Amino acid sequence: MLLRHPGFCRHGRLGPAVRTLTSISGLKDPYRPPPLPLAQRQGDGLAKFSNRQLSRDLHLLSKAQAQADRKRFAKVVARLVATSRSLDPESLGRCVNTLSKSPAYLMDEEVWLSLARAAVSLSSEQEGRRFSFFDLGTAQYLALCVNGFSKVRILVDSHKLWESLGSAVAYQASAMNPQGVSLCVNGLSKVRLSFPDRALWEALADAAISVAPEMKPQEVANCVNGFSKVTRLLRHDPLWRTLGEAAEALLIQMIPLEVVNCVNGFSKVELLHSDKKLWKALARASVTVVVQMEAQGVANCVQGFSLVEILRGDERLWKAFGKATMRLAGSMRPLHVQNCVNGFSKVALNPDYHALWEAMARRGLAVLPYMTARGVASCVNGFSKVRLLRSDKDLWEAFGKAVVSGVLGMNHLDIPSCVNGFSKVEICHGDRRLWEALSKACISAMSELGPQGLSNCVNGFSKIEHLLEDRELWDSLRRAAVHAERYVNSSDVANCVNGFAKVGALLADRELWDSLRQLAISLVHQMSPAGLASCIGGFSKVKDFVPDQELWKVLMKASVPAMAKMSTRGMAVCVGGISKVAFLLSDAILWDACKQAVVSALHQMGPQEVSICIAGFGKASVTHEDRPFWEALQKTALGALQQMTQQDVRCCVDGFSKVEFLVGEQALWEVFGHQASEQAQLM
Repeated sequence: MLLRHPGFCRHGRLGPAVRTLTSISGLKDPYRPPPLPLAQRQGDGLAKFSNRQLSRDLHLLSKAQAQADRKRFAKVVARLVATSRSLDPESLGRCVNTLSKSPAYLMDEEVWLSLARAAVSLSSEQEGRRFSFFDLGTAQYLALCVNGFSKVRILVDSHKLWESLGSAVAYQASAMNPQGVSLCVNGLSKVRLSFPDRALWEALADAAISVAPEMKPQEVANCVNGFSKVTRLLRHDPLWRTLGEAAEALLIQMIPLEVVNCVNGFSKVELLHSDKKLWKALARASVTVVVQMEAQGVANCVQGFSLVEILRGDERLWKAFGKATMRLAGSMRPLHVQNCVNGFSKVALNPDYHALWEAMARRGLAVLPYMTARGVASCVNGFSKVRLLRSDKDLWEAFGKAVVSGVLGMNHLDIPSCVNGFSKVEICHGDRRLWEALSKACISAMSELGPQGLSNCVNGFSKIEHLLEDRELWDSLRRAAVHAERYVNSSDVANCVNGFAKVGALLADRELWDSLRQLAISLVHQMSPAGLASCIGGFSKVKDFVPDQELWKVLMKASVPAMAKMSTRGMAVCVGGISKVAFLLSDAILWDACKQAVVSALHQMGPQEVSICIAGFGKASVTHEDRPFWEALQKTALGALQQMTQQDVRCCVDGFSKVEFLVGEQALWEVFGHQASEQAQLM
């Protein structure tokens, strides 16, 4: 039985040593079936000759341009349909391969159904068949069938066809050469019906690992792109390490399309995201061929590279793709625009990229009527991260209308993206029609929202003032938060704490806040500086938790070392939140850390952030003796005084008035008094 399996020797062929042994000893070749009766052998020979002649005629005439030759081609196809049931594996494979490259016949239902029936028949394991895809030497023709049938839309959902071919491929995979493995992976990755077949994909993965060193650039690229579509294989470490090494060795020989397929495929494999050597090689190869790429290739690379954190600071890479995107923006389709906006929005581009974002905005508006709901949501979320576009009234008005008219077609992933995006754009906050549509859509999809989608909705809706009184919306969000699936991402918890804390009606909801408290304590070690700031600011507004020493000690232990990494907004929120917790006001070590962080970022702070810090430090008497610190705060406040709101001025006055040596600063109080009186007159 071992000898009869095609995997016994390389690519299913009998090794030279075994052949010599069988010829000398007179033993029967284990791969040669017993002889058939003469009449049947003659019939099989004639059938094979006829079928192969048919496949050769089909191949020769497929490239013909003359009208007469096209008519002959049609006659050959008709003959093929009539004799399809008698086709042997080689003839069927060649005919399927030829016809799959002929656009005129890709939608011919009669032709493809007859060929599919022939393939199902040949993929049957019944005994006594003259020909079968389970026979020795048929693996390569089976691969041609798989690749060819995958291009025919009317066959992609044929369960019987793909189940039959899948079982044959699983059996023959170990006998396939590199090209065969590549064709099967490429073909089956287009057929979702094949994805649940664990045995099939494991057999292909094992086969790919064994032949990867012999693969050509196109074959490696096809395998990378194909395997990346099968979720169950994304954690198959030996497969991806092998393909990574093979791709790295062949990158210099790859054409643009093959480089794009490698970038697109490897970007979906998280276990390779830390492989600097591989990604640097992919980045170099991509920069070299980017000028030859088409719009789809550029968009796929932008999307793929943006998922790899170690490349987000590669200025040479992003500059090259930025130029390519601007060059091709006018020819980009909706999906290309979506991928570029989504990709570039994850990369911290410098101000020189204004032209890129303006080009993307213009193209986004041009293709907006043709975008899917997912495309609209993705663009809203991406454009909202670009500060220079947040004031583009035409852009946001158009996308707002598109969301209002298409919100019913959005799913549980699209709605949170829109809420999160529009909430960052102040000129959209007053669009009641937009927010009413999004809130209703969110309530309808509430049962399907995951922790991340829920947290994005909570955080986004909490920024819209007229929605804070919407009891129906917040009651549904509150129920979903309490009964949500297990949170695994600390940023989701931080967003929920920050958002719910802005809803006055929920601040006394003990069940909600108890669940958020437990989550925050368990995930605090994973929180980013921004997440810690959100939790401190949120919990400080919940009166029941202000005296909770366990909660605050855990938060402070994580926050002190992270304070210097916080944004200026995060620092201000921390100082303001900590100042509301009475037992922390005397913690000199904590306030020293706050002072050091604020002093280092004081020149970057806006008026509101400065005023919050002054009010917070004013409550902490342990800071009042630090004259240089308060003088720095005073100088910064006076410099930003003209931009301060009435609330900001009150915060500054409240903070400065608690510092004894500043109470006698007559010049300081005259300036603030004058500013306060001017603002009162304007009111």
